[in-house]
Amino acid sequence: MCTYHKVQLKKAARHGKIDPALWNKLNADFEEFSDQGIEPSMPLAVITGEREVVVMTWGFRRRFKRKDGKPGPDGTGLTAAKPVVNAQSEKMGSYMWKDAYQHRRCIVPVTEFYEWTGPTGAKVAHRFHMGGDCFFVAGLWEESPEFGLCHTMLTTEPNREVAATGHDRCLVALLDHEIDPWLDGMALADFHRPDGMFQVESNVPNPRGGKRPEQGELF
Repeated sequence: MCTYHKVQLKKAARHGKIDPALWNKLNADFEEFSDQGIEPSMPLAVITGEREVVVMTWGFRRRFKRKDGKPGPDGTGLTAAKPVVNAQSEKMGSYMWKDAYQHRRCIVPVTEFYEWTGPTGAKVAHRFHMGGDCFFVAGLWEESPEFGLCHTMLTTEPNREVAATGHDRCLVALLDHEIDPWLDGMALADFHRPDGMFQVESNVPNPRGGKRPEQGELF
């Protein structure tokens, strides 16, 4: 799953069929993130199906059954709310995603994303990008009474270059002709991404410094 990406729009060429006014609004909202990465629970701007730029935090918040079987501080046996930052495209008909898939779609701007492979303590970082251009990832959003507006990004089975790194999921980076249909609630012909759409650099410095890649839930 993807738990770290960058949105360096001022260095990017405009990508996709995005209205210039929306592009300018995105640029203004992302100026503060130009030199840092985006991690779970951080706020960032996305474009909704209504063609509005809206700031939402990354990850639907969900509580899960505790793995240790203990009741926990609140006695419910559930964990604290965790951000679910990725949604499996093959599960759009499930209870968790169905309503958002049918009624609340968005696109998430990305200029590069990172994945890690390998054993704990010796993980290798891989950088995926489109030569510096901005691309848009299929997303869903919801409004939480506790956490406000939140979004998540769709993933699918890896294409050739992602699979070659040993990673098992790939962001659903939309092709130009898929952007409007996705935002308008239409079904994509295929979530699987074409081979060759990403450039890959492996064994890159860990963009999160000395911190371990953050783990999340994938549904």
